[in-house]
Amino acid sequence: MTEQLTVCAQDIMTKGVVVLRRDAPIAEAVKLLAERGAPCAVVVDDEGAPIGIITERDLLPRAVAKGEAPPAVALRQILRDESHTLDFVREARKADAFLVAEVMSSPVQCVDAQMTVGQAATVLEAFNVRQAPVVRDGRLIGLVTRRDIVRAIATA
Repeated sequence: MTEQLTVCAQDIMTKGVVVLRRDAPIAEAVKLLAERGAPCAVVVDDEGAPIGIITERDLLPRAVAKGEAPPAVALRQILRDESHTLDFVREARKADAFLVAEVMSSPVQCVDAQMTVGQAATVLEAFNVRQAPVVRDGRLIGLVTRRDIVRAIATA
């Protein structure tokens, strides 16, 4: 267990992250995520600093819009309480989006490269996210996911 305390986010992160600009078309994001088998893309500014993240979840409303209306069972579940209804309406707006900036989650919570695995896990848990960009000096260098953290714990 002592070993794990010295393992940093940069040691377990995924490199070669899908990177997009805020003015990239949604179609480009979909294509890149599909080609790379990636769960998300990090949106960066001109200096390489993360300004947002676009996940598979952000793209699901487009898939729903291209398909049929939600089945009655799903619709009843969505409409069961106000918070689900508001989320559904918010997400439905993403179906008509054209640019990455319109669907990305922003601001994005980042993990510093030197954070320990435990600190990185705390960030993911505190912000209820599955992944977070890893930064060094404010610039993107990778992505840490819950899966990366579980693997690190398992091998400690």
